[in-house]
Amino acid sequence: MTPTRPEGPSNDQASLTGLSRANWGRQAFLVPVDGTAGNTTYATKFTLIDKTARQRGQFPTAISALDTDDGFTAMQWAEAGASAPMAAWDFVLMGPRMIQTAPWHEVRGPRDSYWRATPTTLRMHTSNVDPAGAP
Repeated sequence: MTPTRPEGPSNDQASLTGLSRANWGRQAFLVPVDGTAGNTTYATKFTLIDKTARQRGQFPTAISALDTDDGFTAMQWAEAGASAPMAAWDFVLMGPRMIQTAPWHEVRGPRDSYWRATPTTLRMHTSNVDPAGAP
């Protein structure tokens, strides 16, 4: 026979007296940086355009994240025209690439990811920052 448990609180005192965390100590912790597990891709990244920071593979900052180019350029037409031959070439190389890295083999990626910015990378417009450091 199982003992019965008492229903309701065991005493009449409040279980929570406040939400202040003033007495908590500072706790620093590190977050490990690791890629995402997945299957490999056998396609080649093919880009000719490097007008914006994102197209150059640079870390997007608050300033460069909204960069746009001036419209459809000749380089974009060239990239679009070369995409079909590059896809055919990737198809030819798919067999050797599958031998090199089996389709069921787990890889860490993304292979062409953005690099993390250094702590000194500008995160906002300097015109919005008070030189004295006040908010």
